[in-house]
Amino acid sequence: MAVAGSSVTLTCKVAGNPMVPSMVTWKREGFDMTRALPSYTDGVGTLYIETLERTDSGSFQCIADNGVGSPAEAEVALDVQCRCCFIDAVVYVQ
Repeated sequence: MAVAGSSVTLTCKVAGNPMVPSMVTWKREGFDMTRALPSYTDGVGTLYIETLERTDSGSFQCIADNGVGSPAEAEVALDVQCRCCFIDAVVYVQ
């Protein structure tokens, strides 16, 4: 759980042989990945998102692929809490 406007780091730990530098990638449909910074070091893949928006809530896929067999996937859930805000305001005239 994180708060809108803050930053978060999503993490997934992977194993395999061989361990390759580009072993972990991230994806999420509808999310602009240019807003995030992925990294991978010593069996740990991370995805850093600096300024969370309420619409960032959802499931991210961590994909591990070392080129041997099929890639492995894990789901990482992100719940972004935010203060109350108006999504839409309507005036009804009678």
